[in-house]
Amino acid sequence: MTGVFLALAALTTGIMLYLDVEAVDDRVVVLAEEKTRAFFASHRDKLASPWEVGVRSQLQELAEELLDNQFIVVELYDRAARPLAEAARPKSDDVESAVHLMRHEFPLDAKSFYKRHFIAGGVYVQVFVPIIADDGRRIGFFEGIYQVDGSIVEEFRLRLVWSLALAILAALAGTLLIRRALAPRLQLSAD
Repeated sequence: MTGVFLALAALTTGIMLYLDVEAVDDRVVVLAEEKTRAFFASHRDKLASPWEVGVRSQLQELAEELLDNQFIVVELYDRAARPLAEAARPKSDDVESAVHLMRHEFPLDAKSFYKRHFIAGGVYVQVFVPIIADDGRRIGFFEGIYQVDGSIVEEFRLRLVWSLALAILAALAGTLLIRRALAPRLQLSAD
């Protein structure tokens, strides 16, 4: 019986942790979508004609502007998924190399998507956002590697440990209560 309680406790804890991680991922995707929409609203012309003289250097500057405290790598692509510009924060080479070892596709429609990576004790979310023109056609892609804040990762770990500890205690307490409730009956049947 204790085994059943422990299995249920582990399953419940796993589901809770999964939902928490998914919530963080969803926030990252929304952040990336908002950032690209707002930023490219005034720079769509550059993405619409990225191969004109001087535009690539402007796109490189834009990519560098898109870096912030959480996005450690930003890449811009044209509508055919050809690289236009890339910017990375210092000391992000190991993460970028590990992420880029994994093959990825680009969104085929107007929907964003992401991939989660666990690298060197950190959590990173690689997000892909199509950049859409006012007329609804895709003119490029934004790819960013977002570093989940260490305090959030630590909060997940603490929540997991506490949830498992409480689940184990609940399983043990439940087993003891059931044994006590059944003990008189088991004793009578043994007599």
